[in-house]
Amino acid sequence: MTHLVRKSQSLNLIRLSRVLRILRFHAHDLRLVPSLTTYVRWGKGPKMRLRFTKNADPKLEEAYSRHYVWPGKGSFCPSGLGRPTG
Repeated sequence: MTHLVRKSQSLNLIRLSRVLRILRFHAHDLRLVPSLTTYVRWGKGPKMRLRFTKNADPKLEEAYSRHYVWPGKGSFCPSGLGRPTG
């Protein structure tokens, strides 16, 4: 049974890796800027940085905490789609 759990975990990590890669490509095409976000524990007690991975691999931690933001001051509108109406 435990080998099935491990296999499903590795498949989910492969899928997640693929989703992150696709997201990076789309963000690049839309000219979004990567922005790292630090996640910390909130509530009572010391503010500890939260981890996404079991072994705290720096590259994976960075990939999972990366957001993509619109660099312009106006509303987001990808080129070729026209301006939103409304």
